[in-house]
Amino acid sequence: IDSMAHYTSNYRIQNRTLSHEVIGYLPYWEYDQYPNFNYELLSQINFFSVELDQFGNIQNEHNWTNLSIVEYAHNQNVKVKLCATLFGQSELTTLLSSSENRNNAIENLLDLVLLKNADGIDIDFELLPLSQRDNLVLFMDELSDAFHDEMDDPIITMATPAVDWSDAWDYNMLAQITDGLFIMGYNYFYAGSDTAGPVSPLGGYFYDLDYTVQDYIDKTNGQLDKLILGLPYYGYDWPVVSALINANSTGTGVAKTYDQANNMASIYGNSYNESSNAPRVK
Repeated sequence: IDSMAHYTSNYRIQNRTLSHEVIGYLPYWEYDQYPNFNYELLSQINFFSVELDQFGNIQNEHNWTNLSIVEYAHNQNVKVKLCATLFGQSELTTLLSSSENRNNAIENLLDLVLLKNADGIDIDFELLPLSQRDNLVLFMDELSDAFHDEMDDPIITMATPAVDWSDAWDYNMLAQITDGLFIMGYNYFYAGSDTAGPVSPLGGYFYDLDYTVQDYIDKTNGQLDKLILGLPYYGYDWPVVSALINANSTGTGVAKTYDQANNMASIYGNSYNESSNAPRVK
């Protein structure tokens, strides 16, 4: 796909009309779609992802070192960041509680970003334990220093949870250190939920986007310029006992992309739930 992309029409966008930064994630399994994006609607792309292990080694870079996305996006005047992932309480504890492991991760990620002339890094650590609250702040501070020492104005962001169930995230300090917190405003209802419901409700529930945004504003002391609201282009198809809203599920939900959901709606019909401001396929 990279060799083909070089032969497509490629012009540099000069005058965007975007009123805000618009950041999209490009997962490695959808990589071949990147020449088809409307780059006029994007300001940054996060390549998802390179996978870290608990010692800061690169477990899987998903071909990052051979990809042409950075050069191609730069030609469209769009910046590219590398997203790094590590999930799990035990794994994050091992990484973050060790100075050696933190430094190893930072050096490895910096090398990958410099190798491709990318514009920065996006850190996606999930299932963070409360015990590592301060160590995550330390890691991001060390990472920021290292990237700023080697790069001219790197962009440093983090993916952060919709709900901080255990108060493990120091949003205030992390917002000060980074260029932005990417709020994962989705999965309020998830594949394993006992009832069906909107993935990203805007109202209608105690835990919804209204709650999340206000929580971030409060905990960052109003650092609005550092808050990025992430929204989903997917939903779940649950087996349920009835067609009622929030019907009990009888099994695990299956993720459906935006296109798949549109196709389902054309077959089965859809409706709009006013309280949660979310559509649903009947």
